[in-house]
Amino acid sequence: MVLRLIAAAVIPALLAMDALTWMAERWSDDRGYFGHGPFVPAVAGLWAAWLVRARRHRGGGAVWISLPLVFLGSALLYLLIGRGVSFFGAVGWWLSTVGLIAAAVGWRGARSLVGPLGLLLFMIPWPLKLVEDLSLPLKGWALTLGGMMAPTDVVRQGSQLIMPDASVLVVGDVCSGLRSLVASIAFAYVLAAMTRTSLLGKVTIVALAAPVAVLVNAARIVLLVHVAAGSGADAAGAGTMVHDLSGVFAFILGMGILMGAARLMPRPAPTTPLVPAAPPKAGSFAIAALVLVLGPVLAEFEGAVPPPPLPDGVLAEIPGQLLPPPGSGGAAVPGFDLPLEPNVERLLSPDGFLSREYGPRRSYHLCIVFGSDRSTRLHAPDICYTGAGWEVEQASTVPSPMTGSQAPSELMEIQLLREGEGRLTWYWYRSGGVSTASYGAFTWRALLRPQRPQALFWLSIPLDRTGLRRLERARERLAWFARTLDEPLRRVQEQL
Repeated sequence: MVLRLIAAAVIPALLAMDALTWMAERWSDDRGYFGHGPFVPAVAGLWAAWLVRARRHRGGGAVWISLPLVFLGSALLYLLIGRGVSFFGAVGWWLSTVGLIAAAVGWRGARSLVGPLGLLLFMIPWPLKLVEDLSLPLKGWALTLGGMMAPTDVVRQGSQLIMPDASVLVVGDVCSGLRSLVASIAFAYVLAAMTRTSLLGKVTIVALAAPVAVLVNAARIVLLVHVAAGSGADAAGAGTMVHDLSGVFAFILGMGILMGAARLMPRPAPTTPLVPAAPPKAGSFAIAALVLVLGPVLAEFEGAVPPPPLPDGVLAEIPGQLLPPPGSGGAAVPGFDLPLEPNVERLLSPDGFLSREYGPRRSYHLCIVFGSDRSTRLHAPDICYTGAGWEVEQASTVPSPMTGSQAPSELMEIQLLREGEGRLTWYWYRSGGVSTASYGAFTWRALLRPQRPQALFWLSIPLDRTGLRRLERARERLAWFARTLDEPLRRVQEQL
């Protein structure tokens, strides 16, 4: 049975190697929220070893539950290998591991190891789009809660706090509390599993993790604001002792609150331990392993068929300069192409790329990324910007000013900030001949039709940080830019 347990851990890992590599890359991201990832498998392994050594592990029981788990894991590994969706592949790895362990030791064995097996889920990073979508409202809630107790002479402008001495304290995405939220939920899970209480009590402990993390982070922002109000924003900014240590103490405080809540949970009467039974037969494990490899094998066969090639010169339709508005008498605005950085090219694997800035100050930016199939890894521009040090202040949809470019009726809009510099960006996606501003709709269509072209379009201009009408003026400029490129973009999209 030991050999079967080893095989149950090794086989899914070999099939999901791309997903495990993706997880390792996300763990090492300095701007990420899953730096705790490498510790999870170590803790889970020690936990499982303790259960076995303390004879709290009881094998045996039926193996039927392994088949639906392994089948679903095989389907998700199919999406990993055939569609390149790393998050689904990581979940498929976990389901496959749990399913094969259930096939190796039976449902009783899997049940007695449910604690460490469940903990492995917390090593899987969330999709970047989900992280971006959660980070912005969390930051807003923390700022709102923190602002209630801030000095009255502190003024909030978006994610900036203006101090009495006119210095500016920027509350970045990493101050949203998402990092401590993710780690707090993992800690609460371990705490709930090791607390002898009812199922409702365990669920309550885990459910408390999110509000505790948000409230503690808001208290931390209150502290930073008071320090900045008294000593200037530089005294509380990123990299200062008060900023970094307050984050550590806030997390410790959150853990203390959760531990206190766990001690208050009612203690039920001891339950009768499971009686060990004979381990399942080796044939059941072999059948589960064969079911698991079906998805990856099918994906490999499909991947052997190349997608139809795209026509040459797709991006030749984009003009090298912008003509001025009619009647303005101005000169043409020249364009400058920016190269694709090697690390970005490795991440995206595009078949076509254009990053062109127009104007002597490069005031207008157009970017197009496309590929002939799902192998091109397109993601929201929010992720590219945050990776370059920008903070997303606001995200929403706006009506499209273009009429003939085959762009959707609404575009995604993000307002960005970096060291006092602002930027306004509109973008949309195209998959299988359909344009949309929704990342979810784009991803779903790309999964259903992976052999069709995928594309991302975005337009961007600087956003003046001063003046009451700065946003309206910026939108007017960006609308002129979009209308100017309406016809060229239509011709490009017709080929995708």
